[in-house]
Amino acid sequence: MIKLATFINDNQIYLDKKIKETYENWGYSLDNMKRLDEWVKGSASITSLFGTKTFVLLDLMDSNKLTKFKNLIANDKKRQMFDNNWFGDGVIIITKDNRGTWLQKFTEEFNGYFEKKIDKNKAKNDLLKELKLPKHLEDIVSSFVGEDYQDLILIKKSLNNIDTKNLTEAELYTYLPFKKGSVPPWDCLNAIMNLNGKNAILEYRRTTENTYPLVILSLIKTKLRNLLVYKSLIGLRKSESDIIKILNVKNSYALTDYKKNKSSLNNISKAITYLLDIEDEVKGGGDIYDLEFKMEEFILNIIRILKGE
Repeated sequence: MIKLATFINDNQIYLDKKIKETYENWGYSLDNMKRLDEWVKGSASITSLFGTKTFVLLDLMDSNKLTKFKNLIANDKKRQMFDNNWFGDGVIIITKDNRGTWLQKFTEEFNGYFEKKIDKNKAKNDLLKELKLPKHLEDIVSSFVGEDYQDLILIKKSLNNIDTKNLTEAELYTYLPFKKGSVPPWDCLNAIMNLNGKNAILEYRRTTENTYPLVILSLIKTKLRNLLVYKSLIGLRKSESDIIKILNVKNSYALTDYKKNKSSLNNISKAITYLLDIEDEVKGGGDIYDLEFKMEEFILNIIRILKGE
């Protein structure tokens, strides 16, 4: 196995993830790591006093250190510094940027692994898939992290050993890295389901002190979709036990809001369509909707539609 890998990324949390994956694949632990910001010949072939091998993490996040390493390679014409086994027991190179292809060519010259700076959307989508969440929960997480995918790595760690297939929205919420003092959005959602505009706005203001509005939007969408399914199943005379299974809720108590809601199927469908239009505009980067300032208006409009006004 060639123990040489280079990663280019400006997100330290993402780099930490890739570093850990790499050295574990090589059969090492964190205790085996030696961190350097300048290359010294033979650094990756040093055995400790206890006879254990070490690998090198070459940290070139500082642009000056990267330039120095580039010059070191350029000046080593006869490959005395970098011979065929210069990486010894393992070298992981990290840097936040790399102009040109010299580092890629250098890494691949020795059959090492090279990962260029990846597109943030691709990184986000890849990490979302790793969570293995149902689509509606994946949408909530996607809204929560926005364009910055580093929180996904924290969420993935939180969800380790959790049965994500049967996770509820309330349970998922406890694994999201909200700021200290965040207020869960359940009272806001309940007020919407009860068609109480005044309470919905009051609870929304409490919730968004430390929570992203787009998360609330995703939760409302899921709630309305479940409401539509519930009303449809009631119309089909399905039993409560069947409805619990179909909606994937824990018990009949979780159906309380749906039972109390007086909206018609037609009005619920209209409210969902209205909400999806808002979501498309927001996620598409349109200027029509400024979520921070217009979310309260959206909530009131959703309640009016549900009432049939």
